Amino acid sequence: MEKESGKRFSLRQLFEGDGMIWGIMIFLCFASMMLIYSAASGQLFDPVTRHNLMPYIKSHGLWLFIGIVVAVVVQHLDYRSIAPYSRLCYIFALALLFVTILMGRSSGGVQRSLSIFGREVQTFYVVVLLVIIYAAHAIARFGKRINDIKKVYIPFLVLIGIVCVGIMTQNFSTALILLLTCMFMLFISELKFKYLLATAGVLAAIFILLVATSGFGIRALDRFQTVHARVERFFDKDETEDLHSRLAHMTNEQVDNIRQDVLVEGAVSTGGILPVNGPGSSIFRGTAQIYSDCIFAIAVEEYGVLISCLLIAAYLLLFYRVFLLLQNVPTPFGAYLAGGLGFWIVFQAVVHISVCVGAFPNTGQTLPMVSWGNASIMVTSVSFGLLLNISKSRKKDKSQMKGVEDE
Repeated sequence: MEKESGKRFSLRQLFEGDGMIWGIMIFLCFASMMLIYSAASGQLFDPVTRHNLMPYIKSHGLWLFIGIVVAVVVQHLDYRSIAPYSRLCYIFALALLFVTILMGRSSGGVQRSLSIFGREVQTFYVVVLLVIIYAAHAIARFGKRINDIKKVYIPFLVLIGIVCVGIMTQNFSTALILLLTCMFMLFISELKFKYLLATAGVLAAIFILLVATSGFGIRALDRFQTVHARVERFFDKDETEDLHSRLAHMTNEQVDNIRQDVLVEGAVSTGGILPVNGPGSSIFRGTAQIYSDCIFAIAVEEYGVLISCLLIAAYLLLFYRVFLLLQNVPTPFGAYLAGGLGFWIVFQAVVHISVCVGAFPNTGQTLPMVSWGNASIMVTSVSFGLLLNISKSRKKDKSQMKGVEDE
């Protein structure tokens, strides 16, 4: 009998791209389910809250599964086909941002989410992804012309700055991370280092001035008051001052932030080298931030330092794989896009972990692909899909070049 000439479908064809990046994503999804279940397990045994929590845990698992499916789909598209629509991405991001600011649902006194199909979506995650795509294509298109300060570089910074200022009204740390991500893309671009250094100095001076003056009392920059309070609280370690008198002059949000900081420090300090407390024993039970802003503290407290270090290693390994990817991407757009997405995911994780271990003021940043949050999971999944797409294209280009050389 003749052998079938058609190609058989294999699992390898479904999960193409960098196998290490795929492994990191699946590991983070597994860790997310373990931590979310662990964080809620203390309440799952309570007959009053059990029936309310289980559907949320199942929903979280479903969203993680959908995220993997989204990554598979995006991986099989051609990332280069996005480039012609980069300006449209920026326009849509700007429109989505201002619609959220004007019509979004208020949370903590800030409009940061829209109701889409009955679900509250924090739109700044989508805005960040779209702006990274725009910035990657713009920098790739400029090439050496990025050094034309008046005609190219300053207009580009203005466009990025407009979006960052808009996001600052919703989430200051997200705006800062986006700005640093764009700076990283400029760092690996053909921009002269002296221009990048001057830009960093100017931005740092503006940031310090705005935080010190709490945004000059401008209503649109009220978030700087929150940033000022968090930075001041982080550096103020004077335990001799009467805490009760200080709390009497604080807003409810400031009191909640202090309570959260104390719980985070307590959770991390009680965690051992190896698992000691076990699932469901966290002091965080019943708090709103347990599933999102402080999920790494749960990992340390309930699973120990060694297990928690696996999460840190996963993000560091991701950045290493992206670094290797940058050296072999055939198109400048692919290189800047991979660098921007990789830096954004890893730096967000670094900020989250630094807050949980007390090395950085509270920011409210989630742990990518681990913390609770449908919008965060979907956007991070698309980012992983794009990284896999770029790595797959690199392999394809290499195989084609090898085939040409063999002929």
